[in-house]
Amino acid sequence: MGNADNPSTGARFEAAAQAFFRSKGLDLHRDYSVDVGAGSTPKSRKFDLGSGRPATLVECKSHTWTEGGNAPSAKLSVWNEAMFYFLVAPPSYRKILAVLAHSRQGETLAEHYVKRFRHLVPPGIMGSLCGRTFRAARLHWLLRPAPGIDWLGYAGSVSPTVLRVKGFRFYFFSREERRAHVHVQHAGGEAKFWIEPTVALAANFSLKPKQVTEVQKLIEEHLNEIRSAWAKHFPGGSH
Repeated sequence: MGNADNPSTGARFEAAAQAFFRSKGLDLHRDYSVDVGAGSTPKSRKFDLGSGRPATLVECKSHTWTEGGNAPSAKLSVWNEAMFYFLVAPPSYRKILAVLAHSRQGETLAEHYVKRFRHLVPPGIMGSLCGRTFRAARLHWLLRPAPGIDWLGYAGSVSPTVLRVKGFRFYFFSREERRAHVHVQHAGGEAKFWIEPTVALAANFSLKPKQVTEVQKLIEEHLNEIRSAWAKHFPGGSH
């Protein structure tokens, strides 16, 4: 559940996530129990949020970077534990990891986790991101931790597509960070590029070097269009 070392923070975060999903027509219950197990003797386990119809399991993590700007290694092991329980939960359930939005040098803790522990993320796990204010309206999809992931069907309202070309989708996330950037999605992976002051790779998730080079060229070719879209999506620089 949330932050094991700060129950109050974790509880507020879970409430924010629950309210968001409810606003999208997904009524989830706290401490939802299902039988999990890798063998023939499953055991009941409580997930932070869940529902039988539609079958959905959510784990909420409100951890942040340390004050010194380092990854909280011990706390990320709790995220790994969540991935394990997702793996041994019934396959009929949709699984979602909801995490707190907290950035360091342009990289969120969730992005760091996926980059470091992608090999532990079971196929089909969805990722979401929630703002520090715990406002449910700020919960939005962060990225696809594994290729072929489902987006629940309502990410479009918070991740507008800016450009589609040569199999690449370029898009923004609503209410992320102030420095202008664009995300790119492809069948082979994803990446994030800064678009100011110059075009530069910020993070790469499984795109091949040749694809990264191609994406950078495409961004440079459409830079004015992308920057204009950013200014329109984030009027007044407020995001």
